[in-house]
Amino acid sequence: TYDDGPLYYWPSTPENEVWAEPNLYDFLLNHNDQKANLMYIGSNIMGAADAAQRGLNDGHVICSHTWSHPSMTQLTNAEVVAEFYYSLRMIKEVLGVTPRCWRPPYGDVDDRVRSIVWQMGLRTIMWDLDTNDWNIPGDQTSGGTLPYSEANATVAGWMENREKGNDTTTGHVTLEHALSNS
Repeated sequence: TYDDGPLYYWPSTPENEVWAEPNLYDFLLNHNDQKANLMYIGSNIMGAADAAQRGLNDGHVICSHTWSHPSMTQLTNAEVVAEFYYSLRMIKEVLGVTPRCWRPPYGDVDDRVRSIVWQMGLRTIMWDLDTNDWNIPGDQTSGGTLPYSEANATVAGWMENREKGNDTTTGHVTLEHALSNS
């Protein structure tokens, strides 16, 4: 699963436009045509509609990551509804699909928020393995302190545990991000 897309500018100049999604989508396509759940922030779709369309066209599952990425448990009921109404409306208008899943920003969710989104037709998708890739410094992000090698070693450790038979869980939901070129 990948949070926070779609993003379309890193750095944005007409001559050199590099964006996270084509690189990510190409990687997944070129490595066994993997499919992912893409947790889109509704307001990001306005600036990257073609990136969102590419995700859908490649067969990925489109989910909501709210309209503006707030801490959900701090919102009123009306504000929770608004976060989803506008996000779902943008996804529907741009992609023609209605998501049935969502991921809470920062993992911030409680039974009240779950109840509201359930009534709006959405299921909450959490993760059990976090790559911490959101903390990798990159050309577009600031404040990241986690070396790429450490994040990579975390994922390599998961794979090694699986290969050695130390992880016999039938599957995991990993938290990853489409934030930057990192």
